[in-house]
Amino acid sequence: MAIETVLGGNRGQSGPLGLVLVLALVVASTTAVVVVGADAITTTQSQLDVERTEKTMTQFDSQTALVALGQSSAQQVNLPATGNSDYEVREGAGWMNLTYTNATGNVTTLRNGTLGAVVYDSDGTEIAYQGGGVWRSDSDGESVMVSPPEFHYRSRTLTLPLVTVSGQGDLEGRATITHNDTTQYFPDPARDEAFRNPLNGSEINVTVQSDYYRAWGAYFEERTDGTVKYDHPDETVTAQLVIPFNASFDHAVATTSPGGLNVNGGDPVDSEQGVAFPSVDERIEDRVSDCQNGSCYVYEPSTINTSGTYYYDDDPGSLTIDDPGDNVTIVVNTGGPAFSTDDIELIDIGDDHHVSLLVRHSLDINADSVNAVEGDAGELKVLVHSDGDVDSNGNADFVGQLVAPGSSCDMNGVGYLEGAVICETVTVNGNSGTITYNDAVQDLELDLTNPSDTQITYLHVSVNDVNVTDA
Repeated sequence: MAIETVLGGNRGQSGPLGLVLVLALVVASTTAVVVVGADAITTTQSQLDVERTEKTMTQFDSQTALVALGQSSAQQVNLPATGNSDYEVREGAGWMNLTYTNATGNVTTLRNGTLGAVVYDSDGTEIAYQGGGVWRSDSDGESVMVSPPEFHYRSRTLTLPLVTVSGQGDLEGRATITHNDTTQYFPDPARDEAFRNPLNGSEINVTVQSDYYRAWGAYFEERTDGTVKYDHPDETVTAQLVIPFNASFDHAVATTSPGGLNVNGGDPVDSEQGVAFPSVDERIEDRVSDCQNGSCYVYEPSTINTSGTYYYDDDPGSLTIDDPGDNVTIVVNTGGPAFSTDDIELIDIGDDHHVSLLVRHSLDINADSVNAVEGDAGELKVLVHSDGDVDSNGNADFVGQLVAPGSSCDMNGVGYLEGAVICETVTVNGNSGTITYNDAVQDLELDLTNPSDTQITYLHVSVNDVNVTDA
């Protein structure tokens, strides 16, 4: 009986206990729904806030452009904010450095200065107007472009009406934008020829330091097709844009240095001084690297009768190139000592083909003949790195094109030279009457730029500064 009484008592308590459990489950579920729903509402509100602010900053961008580019003297923009978010003018935020490298390798800084920014900050998410564009970043430092900056590359023309921001402090709901000044940086007729169009140089480098540098870099990659490099520790990105150059040869001797020709005895030399011409160093270095990585013929024949690229890490001495059927490139990297030539003979190269000799260090022309047997100036081009010099001793005969724009070239007792020579400086000692120009060298392609690179012929750069204050 006791057992039955106990069992009966337990059954009598199961009803209330079940009800309590059900109520607890309902409360827990309701709480979870409320918490999840609240989070979802907060996330949605944040997304809507970001989207609204992006539209506001895009409108700010448009009205700032009107002031910066002279279409309006002043503009006012509403800047709504919610919660803990705010707008702020940061005058020193970021910078842009613009450099121009001319054909002889001299680097000119066209503009180096701050950009400034107007920034909306909401719990780690920033939406900023900077450099004429709008950018968004999150708390992890990732950034994207909302609207593009004032950076226009079209048909080999770069137009950069850069907009910079002056001012400091918070903006409480409304901003006033006024024009400070506009400065024309390029072209500048009041300065030397380096600041005039069309360009005849090597490259334009645009470097941006910014909290939003990743987005700037993505923009450069998408819109310019230039070479883009990132420096993550310094939060910078550089876009390298290539400039086509004039590689014409109109004289027997040319120097890249003004006043770079010195003739001691003999007749005057057909010459031009102070010409703009690009460095050949990068092309030589690239070919040496390619060959060291196994993309060239690494054995060292004295007679070459097959087209291709041949690599010599020691002085090759005499060379004969005989009916190769196509172009031949010879890369000489002696590791420091000069390549001291013996005879170099070209036989049956063909009307549409040529031989390129790339010398990584110095070149001593001690041969009796360099392409002087058949003597076609349009078949041989010799490129010398600026780490080395060129010396011609004795009565060597040379027919072809010698390109050493960063080297000093001494011609001591030249026997006969036909074609064209370009060096940083040229010294001629005697027998200068035997140096003659041959326009066949015009047919030799130097291939100093990659056709796939962005090339700029015309450059227009101005900086338009605006002042942003609380209205």
